Amino acid sequence: MGEQKIPGGFPAPGSPPGPGAAVIFGSFLRLGITAFGGPAMIAHIKEMSVKRNGWLTEGTFSDGIVICQSLPGATAMQMAAYVGLRLGGVRGAFASYVGFGLPAFLLMLVLAVLYSGSREVPLVLSLFQGLQVMVVAIVGAAIAGSLMFKESAPPPASARKEGDTGHVPGSIVIFMILAFAGVGRSS
Repeated sequence: MGEQKIPGGFPAPGSPPGPGAAVIFGSFLRLGITAFGGPAMIAHIKEMSVKRNGWLTEGTFSDGIVICQSLPGATAMQMAAYVGLRLGGVRGAFASYVGFGLPAFLLMLVLAVLYSGSREVPLVLSLFQGLQVMVVAIVGAAIAGSLMFKESAPPPASARKEGDTGHVPGSIVIFMILAFAGVGRSS
């Protein structure tokens, strides 16, 4: 937009208004349709709001990342709301949040309806049992991968107790995996 900004990144009084709630909603709806999840979406939000449309400055966007990463919850959803808030106040935050989250919500709703009608089908049961095995394998690979990085720097001495090396012994990790593998099993 190129308007003057006052400290904090807000538009100067008397500057032209930013995009309306409908434009904000539409922009984030398009982004939400192509969203693949996770913090990687922040780069796409930045591309749209800082580089392409010039709605925010680099500094204001960076401030938003700091705020959103310090809060619990989905950082990408929070960044969508932050950008909307900076552009259009509470209405802008609501528009961006709903626009960004609506496609994923509708997809989950459709999948839930499909699942509720087919959860007793043997093919669907087999599919979900296979997915359970895949989830265990992914978690196991992540844990094994973290154990391979024993050469990484231990936490600073100020964060450790006396005698603590900063590493979790492999035997404890294996015990935790086996303990949690039995959770939820009814034999």
